[in-house]
Amino acid sequence: MHHHPDSNWTPSSWKSKPASQQAEYSNLEAYTEELNKLRLLPPIIASKEVHHLKDSLVDVYNGKGFILQIGDCAEKFADCNTETIQHKVLFYDLLGNLFTKITQTPAVVIGRMAGQFAKPRTELYEVVDGNRVMSFKGENINGFHVDDRTPDPKRMTEGYFKSAAIMNYIRQMKGVDVSCSHFNEKITNLNSEINNSQEKSLLETFPVKDKIKVKREIFVSHEALHLDYEDTQVREERNKHYDLSSHFLWIGMRTNMTGGAHVEFFRGLENPIGVKLQKEVANSPEDLKRLIEMIKLLNPKNEIGKLVLIVRFGARYVEDTLPKVLKAVLKEDLKVLWVVDGVHGNTQKVGSVKTRKLEDVREEILKTIKVFKEMETRLHGIHLELTPDEVTECLVGSFFEVTENDLERCYTSYCDPRLNFSQSIELISDVAHELKK
Repeated sequence: MHHHPDSNWTPSSWKSKPASQQAEYSNLEAYTEELNKLRLLPPIIASKEVHHLKDSLVDVYNGKGFILQIGDCAEKFADCNTETIQHKVLFYDLLGNLFTKITQTPAVVIGRMAGQFAKPRTELYEVVDGNRVMSFKGENINGFHVDDRTPDPKRMTEGYFKSAAIMNYIRQMKGVDVSCSHFNEKITNLNSEINNSQEKSLLETFPVKDKIKVKREIFVSHEALHLDYEDTQVREERNKHYDLSSHFLWIGMRTNMTGGAHVEFFRGLENPIGVKLQKEVANSPEDLKRLIEMIKLLNPKNEIGKLVLIVRFGARYVEDTLPKVLKAVLKEDLKVLWVVDGVHGNTQKVGSVKTRKLEDVREEILKTIKVFKEMETRLHGIHLELTPDEVTECLVGSFFEVTENDLERCYTSYCDPRLNFSQSIELISDVAHELKK
């Protein structure tokens, strides 16, 4: 019998802990029926792929790779179609190639896709057009449309099948020539904007052609919010437990409590997991102590490649907060990977519209790189919400300027604002050049 580092852990021990942010279903019988169905369905990913990602993360830890965790804030069921998946995979591949070309460090690309269908919300209810309705919690819980806000258990099963179809197609695309002609106009426009030599690498990375071979492995990830759903996807193999809904799962900052169900659920799994941290983790010595305790709980064997800390402090607070957190973790010799989420700490509102400024995102990432260099340790990746579409959700950008008046023009995100095609390229290029210094 394999003994878990903490023998009190079982795949269902999380059920005795308080779970926040869970959907409430009115028809429990229908809910249980869907969960039972989901338990019998085949896993979406394979355990060997989980180990492949873990090995890649060990390489990253040792300086032989860098994580780009990128993609949509909230995936839409409607995005489960050939063209959308192709565009995303090609774009993530292109951004990985661009990063690798500039830094000479392999990019490990982890998409926010094939399961990013559940969203935590600060408020349970919101007011839309004067009506108080339940907040939208992601399409595997309820619908975006105001009339569709009641949680429906059948949505979990639909989310499962959409995730499986997306993952299946991502695997098929690897090593295959895929048409990229839809990017050519964007790349041509971009290239005409780029005239300084630093950016010449863009021209070489994105030659205008009809087809591109997808070279790299695209791993997938989502926020593991809906615990009952995740629980149906746990499988035991060779005395180890895996959540085979995704390669990589993260715990959001609204659910990262030491005594909570999410931390309990994930500490016993083999998957690499991420934990989002906001600036409040460094408020007091007690808070930092709690953080250390959580890290030890989630990575009981202090194993490299198991735990990724995703910091989202906001550009204004990085220099003050990050050194305290880094010091506390380094002092305990904890083997964690560090990723900076440059978007979530920099969200603001223009009127009632959520947006982010590209320069704030860039500033947070560049300041983070600086702190890591000063403390003679290594940053292992970045986490961004972005899309290959030319949306107008985040402000400014040098190649394709988005002003406050443009925000309403093409704002298609169901939740948070994403960087568009050219903003993403500009940012990844800037970050890569900074890391190369």
